Amino acid sequence: NYAYMVIPLIYALFDGTYGVDYIPICSTVDTVVVWTLGLTLFTWVKDGGGVASLKKLWNPITASILFGLLLNSFGIRLPNAVMDVVTQVGGLSGSLGLIYMGCNLALIKGIKWQTLKHISLLVLAKLIVIPLAIYALASQFLPQTESIILLLIAGAPSMTTSVIIAKQYDLDTEYAAEAVSITTMSCLLTVPLLFLLISLIPV
Repeated sequence: NYAYMVIPLIYALFDGTYGVDYIPICSTVDTVVVWTLGLTLFTWVKDGGGVASLKKLWNPITASILFGLLLNSFGIRLPNAVMDVVTQVGGLSGSLGLIYMGCNLALIKGIKWQTLKHISLLVLAKLIVIPLAIYALASQFLPQTESIILLLIAGAPSMTTSVIIAKQYDLDTEYAAEAVSITTMSCLLTVPLLFLLISLIPV
């Protein structure tokens, strides 16, 4: 959930510095990984343990990223009429994703204890242990700004898109919705905790 949590935090922490230059770079890398490696991992069992087909990896998201990179690389500017439409539609995508996730949550009869236990382990590993490990490693080689940005990216909640992917490929939509909602709410506590803990790590 890089867009909802990490980007605002990067702006708040590094506005007016070179730190914000990492936002488009990290967004591109994040999205490409989600819709290639991430999609493969999501559908691993459904595909019988095989690698996802090229047709599945070539989707509107990866195609749009490639198209955008080509436009930027060659300095091609699209007409304002086209850009206005793209901007308007892009601005809606985040809200629509949250609405879709909310609808799935509304249809859940109740969070099972077994599911809650699994998601609690997910919160511990994804939102605390892994970000701290990445920060501890990155801080040995990178400046503080880059280390904190990597910490925030690693400590972001589960992506909202996972609910849509789960629905698209007939996976566990309820579990995906629960994971997104619980990890997102947990970030209210885990992000401040991460900053408290990294203040104790010698750099």
